[in-house]
Amino acid sequence: MERKILSDYSHHLLSLGILCSIPATLAALHTFTPHQIQEQFVFQYSDPSVLTAWTSAYFHSDTSHLQSNLIGYAIAIFPTYFLYDYWDRRRRFWVIVVLLLVITPLVTALISYTLGYLQWEIFIGEITSRGFSGIASAFGGMLLGGVTLFSATEYGWLNALNVTMTIILVGMIILTYVSGILTPTIGGLLIIGILGTTSVFLTVDDVKDRSHLRSRVRENRVNLFYIVYCGFVVSAIIAMIFPLNVVQDDIFVNIIAHGSGFVSGALITFIVGSLSTIDTR
Repeated sequence: MERKILSDYSHHLLSLGILCSIPATLAALHTFTPHQIQEQFVFQYSDPSVLTAWTSAYFHSDTSHLQSNLIGYAIAIFPTYFLYDYWDRRRRFWVIVVLLLVITPLVTALISYTLGYLQWEIFIGEITSRGFSGIASAFGGMLLGGVTLFSATEYGWLNALNVTMTIILVGMIILTYVSGILTPTIGGLLIIGILGTTSVFLTVDDVKDRSHLRSRVRENRVNLFYIVYCGFVVSAIIAMIFPLNVVQDDIFVNIIAHGSGFVSGALITFIVGSLSTIDTR
């Protein structure tokens, strides 16, 4: 027993150390890399390249830009880690993390370039792109995918899809509230939607006998904690990465990169989750 406890402690310590090394590396790159060298690794829409499409995700325009992305990373990655650890999907977690670090910068740069530069002509002139926000958003998508797959494993796909819809609706409530556009009509419609998606979790016995409902909650309290907590984190992330005011402090918030990163994170999570051999420990 003591060996197992010590082994689990060592595992968590090592895993958290690796996760913390990512923001430490980003901070070191920002602090110690000369500005002239950093500019060589920034993605330029007027002169795109595969190399800068990838490297630009790891450099930032200033310290506040770095800090906001590191906060977003921390909000997403640590609940995700503990969910996968509780779910006993540790190998899957690390496979997805590595894939997101490698693939997401290329995907977000490609979609931003195609939509923002070629189609919509948002990024004109000598506009550049840089920052970890696309990858941080991808970890938010990974968390949403993880909650969905965990719910499907424990309670079936119908319940899992309703969990996902509830998370999205709560995220819309938070987004409209912080943006100052939450009206009684919008709030009422979103609450009706949430009541509809959550009502499927109740059985006839739950409605007739509250003690039966309390018993079910007690039996599933740990699972429910992870689903509710991680779900709320995803809802908050949705509100953070899709601000309605896309120009903040005279800087355009690249919601194209945020959205493509978030979707990429969820899709890669589902794809890796479909490969059962990944979970062999």
